[in-house]
Amino acid sequence: MLRVREGRSASEWGMAPKRKAKPRTARLAALGKVVEDARLALDLNQKELAAKSGIHPGYASQLEAGLRNPTFEVLSAISDSLELSLSTLMGRVERRLGQKNSK
Repeated sequence: MLRVREGRSASEWGMAPKRKAKPRTARLAALGKVVEDARLALDLNQKELAAKSGIHPGYASQLEAGLRNPTFEVLSAISDSLELSLSTLMGRVERRLGQKNSK
């Protein structure tokens, strides 16, 4: 027989509570915030961005949270979906990081 977990918290069942994951690096956190800001400016939700970019909605969520390190192809698809050039997207990331002249 299965036990139903209704009405109890995770700690009451002896489970660890879920923790919010931290971004992997400051650069990935900045990229995620820039993608989120651009997505919201176009009035898109994560599911719509994912569909336009050809990625999974969960991947879009993790990218915005700074938990994913996307490939060049994924970045290119996302920038196209956000109606930005890849250089504009990266420029916004650099500005967010406070790096005026990167090498």
